Amino acid sequence: MAILRRGFPARKRCVVSRIFSPRVFACLCLCCLAFGACSSEEDRLAKQRIFSPEAPAQVVSAAEEVLPAGELSTQVEWVQRVVHMGIAEATERLKAHRFSAKLRLAWAGNRRQQELTEQRLLLSEEGGVSGNFSASVLNGRGQGYDILRVGHQVFAKSQYGNYRQRLRDRGMAERMRQEAFGVLREVDGLFQHRMLLRAEGKEVVEGRQAYKYLVVLGEAPRAEKEVHALPSKVEPKKELDESSRRRLAFFERCVPETLEGRLWVDAQTAVVLKAELQGVLKIPEDEASSTVRVSLATQVDEIGKNFQLGIPESFIPDEDKPQGIAAALERFGLKSKRQAQTEDATTAPPDEE
Repeated sequence: MAILRRGFPARKRCVVSRIFSPRVFACLCLCCLAFGACSSEEDRLAKQRIFSPEAPAQVVSAAEEVLPAGELSTQVEWVQRVVHMGIAEATERLKAHRFSAKLRLAWAGNRRQQELTEQRLLLSEEGGVSGNFSASVLNGRGQGYDILRVGHQVFAKSQYGNYRQRLRDRGMAERMRQEAFGVLREVDGLFQHRMLLRAEGKEVVEGRQAYKYLVVLGEAPRAEKEVHALPSKVEPKKELDESSRRRLAFFERCVPETLEGRLWVDAQTAVVLKAELQGVLKIPEDEASSTVRVSLATQVDEIGKNFQLGIPESFIPDEDKPQGIAAALERFGLKSKRQAQTEDATTAPPDEE
C-alpha cells in the first residue's frame, strides 16, 4: 500500500484501503473463479452438442416405442396412435412389405346414384426414412398416378403417361407415399374419429401373431368450448358454385350412422396388418337426405421380401422448359423467321460481277 499512500491524498487513502481490503479482494477472486467455471461449463456443453452424433429421425424414435397392441380395447387413447400410424414408421417397424387397399364410396340422394372405387398398391423396401418404394393409386374413372423412388431418385407418371424424372422433388414423393398408405386414417376421419375396438382374441395373419378387434362406432364427441376466438369466416363475393356447396355441406353436415368391421393388429409391431370396414354416412337436407356407403379392405403381406426396385428402363429426363418462343421452336426442330432469313443470307452464293 506504499504506492497508494504516495499517489493519493490523505482523504482518499481510507477509501482506497477499504476497496482493496483483503476481504473484498477475496470476494472478487471467488466471483471471477465462479464466472470462469460457469463459462467453461457452458462451453463444454456446447461442444458436446456440436460434436455429438446426429440424433435419429423422428420416425425412427417413434418406431422404437412399444405400443400396447393387445390392449386397444381398454386403452382408447392408443387407438388413433395405431390407426393413424404413418408409412415411414410402419416401414421401420415391419421392414420391407407390400400394402394393398380397395376403397368403395357409393353416394345415393337427390334422385342420383354415383359410385367410385379406388385401388392403392404400395411396395416398400427396408428403410422408412429414405428407403425405396413404388406407389400407385387408380380409381374407377381411369384416373391415377404411379410414383417410384430408387436411391434418392424420383420418377412419376400419370395413369396413361410415361415416367418423368423429378430431380427437384421437394417432398412430393413422401406425400404421395403417405397418401397411398393413409387410407385407414382417411376413413377414420370421415367417421369423426369415433372408431372403437372390442377384443376378439388372436389370429395368425401372414405367419404373424395378430390381435383381432371388432370395430364399433363410438359416441359423438362433446363440443369443446373454444378458448381463443377464431376470425370470421371469409365469404366469397358471389354465391358458391354447386360443386363447392355440396362439398362444404358434406363435411359440415354429415353424420356417421353406422361403422362396423374388424382390424388385425400385429402383436409385435402394432401395425394394422388387415382391415375390413363398412360404414354409412348421412347428410340431412331440406327435402331428402343423402347417404354415403363406405367400404374398405386393406392387406399387408410379403413382409421381409426384397422387391428389387430399379430405375425405369425408359423415362423422360427432367429438363427446364425452354425460355421464349424461339427456344421452343428450336427444341422441336423448327426455325423462327429471323433464323431462316439469316441462314439463307449466309448460304446464298455471291453475286457475279
